Amino acid sequence: MPRAGAGTAQGLRAERLAAAGLVRMLDPRLLGPATMAAALQAELTAWSAQHQPAALPGAPGLRRAAGAILELLQPPVALELAA
Repeated sequence: MPRAGAGTAQGLRAERLAAAGLVRMLDPRLLGPATMAAALQAELTAWSAQHQPAALPGAPGLRRAAGAILELLQPPVALELAA
């Protein structure tokens, strides 16, 4: 994500990297907490679906970290308390 108000060089680099499929670019003009959370959740979900634990020998923390972040991004569940 190029920073808002960035010069054209940063934006052009980000656009070219995104066009090459190397990164996903978020438009800073459209960015807010919900947009950033949704983009992060989509990236972590896609990454998690493509990488099985056996593909990351010696890096179990990476999968746990991705799972923990995904849990934090889930909307809170309303609890009903018994009277």
